[in-house]
This record gives sequence, structure tokens and C-alpha cells, in this order.
Amino acid sequence: MRSAASRNHRVEEPAGLDRRQWLTLVVLTVSTFVVLLDASVVNIALPVIVRDLGGSLDAATWLLAGFVLSFAVLLLPAARLADLYGRRLLFVLGMAVFALASLWCALGGSLEQLVAGRVLQGGGAAMVEPTVLALITTTVPASRRGLAFGVQGIAAGLGVVLGPTLGGVITTGLSWEYIFLVNVPVGAIAIVAAMLVIPESRAPDTSNVIDLPGVVLSSAGLFCLVFPIIEGQRLGWTSPWVVGMFIAAALLLAGFLIVQHRVAHPLIELSLFTDRLFAVGNILRAALQFVTLGLFFPLVLFLQLQLGYSAIGTAIVLLPLVLTTIVVSPLAGAVSDRADVRWLVVPGFLLTAAGALTLAHQVSAADRPLLLIALALTGIGLGMLEAPTTSATLRDVPAGQAGIASGISYVTLLVGAELGLAVTAAVLQNRFAANLGRTGSEAEAVDVASQLASGHPPPQSLPGLDIGAAFSSATSTALLVCAAVAVLAAAVGTRFTPEPTALPTDRRDTH
Repeated sequence: MRSAASRNHRVEEPAGLDRRQWLTLVVLTVSTFVVLLDASVVNIALPVIVRDLGGSLDAATWLLAGFVLSFAVLLLPAARLADLYGRRLLFVLGMAVFALASLWCALGGSLEQLVAGRVLQGGGAAMVEPTVLALITTTVPASRRGLAFGVQGIAAGLGVVLGPTLGGVITTGLSWEYIFLVNVPVGAIAIVAAMLVIPESRAPDTSNVIDLPGVVLSSAGLFCLVFPIIEGQRLGWTSPWVVGMFIAAALLLAGFLIVQHRVAHPLIELSLFTDRLFAVGNILRAALQFVTLGLFFPLVLFLQLQLGYSAIGTAIVLLPLVLTTIVVSPLAGAVSDRADVRWLVVPGFLLTAAGALTLAHQVSAADRPLLLIALALTGIGLGMLEAPTTSATLRDVPAGQAGIASGISYVTLLVGAELGLAVTAAVLQNRFAANLGRTGSEAEAVDVASQLASGHPPPQSLPGLDIGAAFSSATSTALLVCAAVAVLAAAVGTRFTPEPTALPTDRRDTH
């Protein structure tokens, strides 16, 4: 235990980031943007890809699912390897895999080859993203990490949000192959820049033993968890496949926890979860991604299918949300370096809930000026959350576990995002069908709702069916779900504080 004198001693830190730290942050931020952009960039291009390469739209959805699945399944092993053998090394290898897989996707002559390339892309992303968080944690002083994570959070958010729009612009202006080709020079530049400016870091005094049973159980468990979340809407949430995989996920992950208690060198030090900031922070990060993706999915559909905006027009309408998030996020990050993060997180979730409630009302009222105000309010709330939840979650993680802690945090983020999409999609389709069923036949209602679920716009009118009102009401219900999750997250956020005995320290590596 440290003495009172040592506890009171504070190391003076520079007032800001030095040139190398800023360059490191730029490289990591751009890489995050490009990697997460690819998680959603092919959405708009799916029909064109199916037309060019053949196959079914159901098969083409694996261009999305394959990326997300390999990303989630490989996160923890990749994060552990980064801790053991070097975070910069894994970052560089990950960017190389990502760039080469992108080239494969662009040159692939069949849908099957393209899906395989997307799976490889997800594997590269799994190597890159946890190292990004770990490298920020180990290279940026503790007093500036909130600002750094605010900048990184903007890149992550923009990558996810702008993916479909940029995919539509590139596919329309050039061709879908350029969606992937653009990653090749960006990846090459990132690799060279990383070798020049990013310092290497790894876990000090750590055994090189890999917990193979832990790797197998965690990877299989995450696969069985994420797969039914992605496919549940299409296969049916009560289908034997979906229910069986959820049960398998529970058994595999329970076995994983048992193994982690018993092996000498576990994949995950379960003591991480005794840190209240880390445990509560991961819940909040999952909730934040649930709300973010859960809001954008019904909003984008509403703007395009109900109000008739193009992909570019939709992006313009959503600018109040995007711009307020961009402005607020680094400011919230800088404040979180000096203040109790609960003063940002709790109001941030409540503002997001208020914005979602207002949006839920406005999509039915069709008052477009108030819709823009509600979007701005939601953006302020979301901007208050990304940096504080990330930086505080990893604040007291020991340097030797920065990589694996970042991997765990990314797993919870992905699960939250996929749940947000799955739940809001299910609510939207089910309420849409129920609303249509009140004014028309059940068969017609189910048929129109199925068109919506498959990504095709429903017909504007059918005898006896008020499609516009039904769709607006269903969108409103989906947004209310996001508001409810945000309120619950605000309640959890009141616990987002260190244990009373915890001591704030800067536990960075020595390089």
C-alpha cells in the first residue's frame, strides 16, 4: 500500500499533447473512421452488388453479417496478442489484413469471394480497434485522455453514421468496387505512419502463454451470441436455430468464466470487473451503442421511405444531430478529464432520452422544423457520452491489461449496437404489421411489413391500408424503445464512479 506522502504526490503533466502524441491520435482516429465506415458502407450498395454478381439478397446480407461476426469473435484473442507481442505490431498487421482484404473484395468475381473478403476485413478490424483504444490509453497522459477519446469517438460515430450515405454516393458516382478500393491507399499510409510515429507498447512482465481453452470458448460463445442477434429477425426469434444458439452461447460463456478462474494465465483477468468504473462503463457503452444505432435505423428508413428523401438528402436532414455530436464530443471529453463523469453521463443519457421522445412525437406530427430541433437535442446528448464513457471505463485499467480491457469494451459495444439494430428492427416491423392489420387484411399487412424488413420500400398505398400512418406510428414506437433504454442507462450512470478506496493514477506503460 502506498504511503500518504506518495498518495499526495502528483506528477506534473504537460498542458497539452505534444507533436508525436497528436500525430499518433490522428493516425489512430483516421484508422478508426475507415474501419468502422466499412461496417456499414455496403448497406446501400447491396442491391447493386446482387445485380452485378448474382445471388440472393439474403445471401448478400452476409456481406454485413460476415464482417460483424469475425470482428466480434476475434476481438478478445487479438487484444490479448496485442498485450503480449506489441500493440503497434498488431495495429500494423491488422491494417495490412484490412487493406489486402479490401483489395480482395474489390477484385472478387463472385458473391462468395466477396463474403470471404468481408470476413477477412472483420478479422483485420478486430486486430485494429482494441489496439486503438489501448494505444490511446498508453500514449496519452491520463489528464488528456478524455479529449483524445472525444476525438476518436467522433471518428467512430461518423464512420458508422456516414457509411450508408458514402456507400450510396460512391456506388452512384463510380461503382461499388471503389467502396473497397479506397481502403487500400488509406491502409498503406496508416501502416507507414504508425511505424514512424506510434511508440510500441506491450504488457510488462507478462507470460507469453496463450489461454487456448479460453480463446476457443470465448470465440465460440461470442459467435453463438452475435449470430442469432444478427439473424433473429430474418429466421424468427423463436425458431429452433435462434433459441438453440442463445442457449449454446450461455453454456459456452459460462464455461469460459469457469476456465478463467482455474487457469494460471487466463485470457481475461476477471479482477478487471471488480473495478466499478470498468464494469459499469461497459454497460453504459453497450447502452450508448444500442441507443445510437437504434435511433438511426428507424430514422433513416422514415426519412427515405416516408418523407421521400434520397440518401444524400437524408444525410443533410441528419446534420443537426451529426454536427452537434461533433462539437460537443471533444468538449465533453476535455471536461471529463477534470470533473466527475456522472455530471456528463447522467444528463447526457437524459438529454438523449428527451430527444428520442421528441423525435417519436414529431415523426407522427410531421413538423419538420421541430424534427430538426429534436435531432440537435439528441446530438448534444450523444456528444456528452462517447468520450466520458470510453475514457472513464479504461481509466484505472492496469497498463498490462490495456489491450484485453479494450477488447472487452469493444465486444460490449458491438453487442449493444447489434441489439439496438435487432430490437428496433423487430419493433418497427411488428408494430408496422399490427398497425396495418387494423385497417386491412392480415395477409396484406404481413406482406408489406416483410418488404420493409428486406430493405425494399413498401407500396405507397393499398386499398384499405393507411401505410403512411402505420409506418409513422411504428417508427414512433421504435424511437420510444430507445428513449426507455436511455433513461435506464441514466439510472445506471449514477453508479459510474470509482470505489471510495480507489486511487486515481496514470498507469501507463514504460516504452
